[in-house]
Amino acid sequence: MADSISKSRADEAHEELDPMGALCRELAAVRASEVRFRTLFENAPDCYYLSDLSGVLLEGNRAAEKLTGYRKGELLGKTFASANLLPRHQMQWAARRLARTAAGELSGPEEFTLIRKDGRHVAAELQSIPAEIDGRPVILGCVRDITARKAAEAALRRSEASLGRAQGMASLCNWEVDCRTNTLECSAEMYRIFGLPVRPQASRREFLDRVHVSDLSKVEESMRELLRTGQARDTEFRVVRLDGSVRHVREHAELELDENGDPARAIGVIQDITDYKHLEERFQTAQKLESVGRLAGGIAHDFNNLLTVINGYSDVLLQAMDETTPGCKAIREIRKAGEKAALLTHQLLTFSRRQVVQPVVMDVNAVVREVDSMLRRLIGEDIELITVLDPVSPRVKADPGQFHQILMNLVVNARDAVQPGGRIIVETTNVDAPSIRAQAGGSDAQGPYVLLAVSDNGEGMDEETRNHVFEPFYTTKAQGRGTGLGMSAVYGIVKQSGGWIWVYSEPGKGTTVKVYLPRVDASISVTEGPQPPADKLGGTETVLVVEDQDEVRNLTSEVLESYGYRVLTAENGAAALDICGRFEGAIHLVITDVVMPGISGRELAQRLRVIRPDTRLLFMSGYTDNVAVYRAEVDAGAAFLQKPFSPVGLAGKVREALRPAGGLATILVVDDEAGVRGLLAEILTTNGYAVIEAENGRKAIDLVRAGSIDLMITDLVMPEKEGIETILELRKTHPALEIVAMSGAFSGEYLSTARLLGAQATLAKPIEPNGLLTLVSNILQKKASRQEKVHGNSSRQSFHGIRPGECPGH
Repeated sequence: MADSISKSRADEAHEELDPMGALCRELAAVRASEVRFRTLFENAPDCYYLSDLSGVLLEGNRAAEKLTGYRKGELLGKTFASANLLPRHQMQWAARRLARTAAGELSGPEEFTLIRKDGRHVAAELQSIPAEIDGRPVILGCVRDITARKAAEAALRRSEASLGRAQGMASLCNWEVDCRTNTLECSAEMYRIFGLPVRPQASRREFLDRVHVSDLSKVEESMRELLRTGQARDTEFRVVRLDGSVRHVREHAELELDENGDPARAIGVIQDITDYKHLEERFQTAQKLESVGRLAGGIAHDFNNLLTVINGYSDVLLQAMDETTPGCKAIREIRKAGEKAALLTHQLLTFSRRQVVQPVVMDVNAVVREVDSMLRRLIGEDIELITVLDPVSPRVKADPGQFHQILMNLVVNARDAVQPGGRIIVETTNVDAPSIRAQAGGSDAQGPYVLLAVSDNGEGMDEETRNHVFEPFYTTKAQGRGTGLGMSAVYGIVKQSGGWIWVYSEPGKGTTVKVYLPRVDASISVTEGPQPPADKLGGTETVLVVEDQDEVRNLTSEVLESYGYRVLTAENGAAALDICGRFEGAIHLVITDVVMPGISGRELAQRLRVIRPDTRLLFMSGYTDNVAVYRAEVDAGAAFLQKPFSPVGLAGKVREALRPAGGLATILVVDDEAGVRGLLAEILTTNGYAVIEAENGRKAIDLVRAGSIDLMITDLVMPEKEGIETILELRKTHPALEIVAMSGAFSGEYLSTARLLGAQATLAKPIEPNGLLTLVSNILQKKASRQEKVHGNSSRQSFHGIRPGECPGH
């Protein structure tokens, strides 16, 4: 220590004796410092420069030359502006920053655009500070090329925006909680899910306050378990937004530990699953309704067999009685009870979608207008009924009876919900699939639809009631005022017709039920004429009845024999095939149950078409297990009889099935005189024909194109396309149509012309009923004979073992 002190004192004494030596050493140190500064300055990776307080560049490094594209000599003595390094719009910014720095103010880095010598614009960042060199105030600046950083930031923004859009589309957000500070970071979508305004920062407590009060303890317990066990957690809970709406969410959370194994961060995602929950509820409801439907359909099928026997034998007894016969009143009461029971089973089958339908193309507006007056009587004068119909005719293909049932049930329910002075609105409109997917949950709805909406301003329903509204036997009406099958039947009809149904209701505000059915562009179906009178339902043809229920088989046989038919019976499909193979004679019609043990009705029909192709088929059942299969049979020419049936209903169906191909003969009467049309229609319908009327040739052509017309009787002198023109056009488009021309003008001169142009026969006015009926009968018989020759008649073959007149199994 003493030596060191002595040496220091010696040095000091030496410097006093040699001041120049000390000055040289100091200058050497300064030069060394300048060299180091120059070396650092020149070799720095970023652009460094020195300027005076007015911004004139005094010095720059090699990086400055590389960044700007100028040589140092081209820049020194110039300002950023005079050297054209800045775009015009940033000149004022540069001047303000220079002034602040020159005044000694320290400013943070700022971004600007640097213009290179080659004209290329470079994203740059400027950092400048005041300094002093050799006692002279200067500005030391650094310019950094941030092009790569800006590109990375832009890519990050695009990625975050894409993530935000993806989260928005998936209703999904992410969050992160610092376990040490309990601070929360989350994506913008989390604010939207919780119904909060988006802002840079929010507390975890603010989001917890939006959790449904019944679910809050579950959410907090889930976080505690996550922190305690470190195992991932999944939680479902409800969120109540500021507007009062409730959302269902699912949260997945995980825990990250620090290097000491302590909780560092909780991270997680939350997804809005409200739509999924609604779909899940609808699916569960549909499954429940489907299960109940299968049970209801099975019960209705068996019950319909019993009702067929009860109602059928009641009708047989009543036909043999008059009002003075003992027991007549009691049997009538039995028949009335049977009718009520049949209506209940019909509604059960409709709900279970096992009711066979006969869809036709119809105008929904026309149906609403048709029942308007009846609906007004139904709801009473103290309730207002308003109809709002789409001006563009909305057409659907549905069973007319079932569509009436939909409308009646919905209006009756609305009537029961409103008070006197209330209002019911029936609306129709054409809509597209997206609106169905949005409202009725029709995720696979495609194409155009027709909407039938029935709204009321009645008492409305709560959510619990809405959840049960389609269940069979569920009703909120007073005892004895409802069966609870109305809405379940509507549900079944709509689903069987390929449609959707949606119910919206609020307690105290009313209810709206919206029914969506697929829209069609086909022509309106032609309505069948009336069934022939009962005295024209008999026949002498041979009919084979195939039914596994003894009581139903016996009743059917007795009824048909009472109408004059020769009846064969079989208890199953195998016995029926045996009879068909051995019977020596024609079997004109086979009536078979659809659902039987062993060989089903459908399989029996397929085999009969091979061994007896000319035998007609009539299916009967309490329901058909596969409606689509049955429709295929209808398209092939078969008919269907719904159980329970009356003797007259059975006889009518049999007569219809035995008529020539095309069923009940349909005759189109064309005349501009309403009186003539009415007379001909009266004569023809009284004798079992279906009649359609047209007042001119144009409408007649439309009707022929729209439906199946067997015979047209047309006047020759009419406005809007005369008869001659009509015959000419129809001969080109419908050469097989039977045409009868009639006229009273010009002494019947036009009738011979009509024959030449294609009319099969002519009638001179005034028309004589017997002559008309004879002519029509002859034309239709000749038509049937031509068709029979085309298709052959293999039923004339003889089969060994059974002769005409023998009736096995009966």
